[in-house]
Amino acid sequence: MNRQYIGVEQMDYIESVAVERLKKVICGEQGDISKSVGWNGGGSFVYMELAKKNERAAELIFSCKNLDELVKIFDMLNKKYFLHYNVRVKEFRNEIATSEKFAALPLERQKEMFIRMLDLNHLYVNVSDRHDATTRLAQNDITFTEDFYRLKND
Repeated sequence: MNRQYIGVEQMDYIESVAVERLKKVICGEQGDISKSVGWNGGGSFVYMELAKKNERAAELIFSCKNLDELVKIFDMLNKKYFLHYNVRVKEFRNEIATSEKFAALPLERQKEMFIRMLDLNHLYVNVSDRHDATTRLAQNDITFTEDFYRLKND
């Protein structure tokens, strides 16, 4: 069919569903469109995951077992991750997070409020930030990214 394809998945089933399907297509499985066009197999694919940034922070928040853990995490979030521009850090840390009203909320609601403070535009590392030391990307990941996008090393 002389096609190039870029697939994007956001769910956790990428390895068990999408990657396995691509392997079968390359091996020439005769199902769906492959059968109707007489596909005999061939080709290759590259599978990679985006490097996490604020997504890592969200995972930390979700793993908290109580409000004390959430409050402890807040100081790290403020230093290592990108918070939404309108978050009033001192007010939240010193007044809201320590208030009885906040403490009375269910843990899931507290977590939701912490998640909402994260800047969702920074869930993953942007390619332009690949050399930023705060991303903690391994050199082989940087090299792969530059090869994939055909970028010159800065």
